[in-house]
Amino acid sequence: MTWCGNVVNKLNLGFGYSDAEVSEAVSNINIPVLIINSEVDTVTPYFMGKDIYDSIQGENKKIWTVSDSKHTEMWLDHNQEYRDKVAELLESIK
Repeated sequence: MTWCGNVVNKLNLGFGYSDAEVSEAVSNINIPVLIINSEVDTVTPYFMGKDIYDSIQGENKKIWTVSDSKHTEMWLDHNQEYRDKVAELLESIK
């Protein structure tokens, strides 16, 4: 399924996944950031989220890692904690 998203990006936006270096793009970001990842995610492995987190300069960042959820399933598996983490992020933007 990932290849399909890559093709759509190339056709609609003119770039593919391999053209985007997220860690570099976020290195100088100055807004609050919450990285949500899982140790068992096979689509976006844990190390990718950690690399992005480590690339962000400053202290305006948080990382939340779960050990048991598949890609994007933190919402289902850890619903209240997910809501709390996102609420904290939004509160910090006020």
